[in-house]
Amino acid sequence: MLEDLFWATRRYLSGEPAYIDGALENRKIKALELLQSEAIPADAHEQLWSELDTTYLLQHDPQEIAWHTFQLYSKVDSPVPVVKARTAPVGEGVQVLIYTADKKDIFARICGFFERLNYTIVEAKIYTTHHGDMLLIAF
Repeated sequence: MLEDLFWATRRYLSGEPAYIDGALENRKIKALELLQSEAIPADAHEQLWSELDTTYLLQHDPQEIAWHTFQLYSKVDSPVPVVKARTAPVGEGVQVLIYTADKKDIFARICGFFERLNYTIVEAKIYTTHHGDMLLIAF
């Protein structure tokens, strides 16, 4: 009950619309439908999704969530960093996914790496899991 109160208060204070729970469920359902066509276990999404806050699911469309889940479903506890890239689904460029242990100055180090490659980051979203890993999505 306290968790429900926390999330409701957070939504209210951040100005999120009241229909957020319905939108969240719709995104999950659509992402799961997309994942059904992949050769992964039906419950493969559970470990990753349980590690991330609701904000992650609300900031990405179902196609992105499905791609992230497909790339990470068996690697959530991996001690080895996961780095994946694909052509950006909209516009030009590359979308990069990095999943690794969260460390001091990791974002600055990643940005420095991309700068040395002359890769311009237009947008980056960073999420910290409940167990201290970091998920970075950059365009």
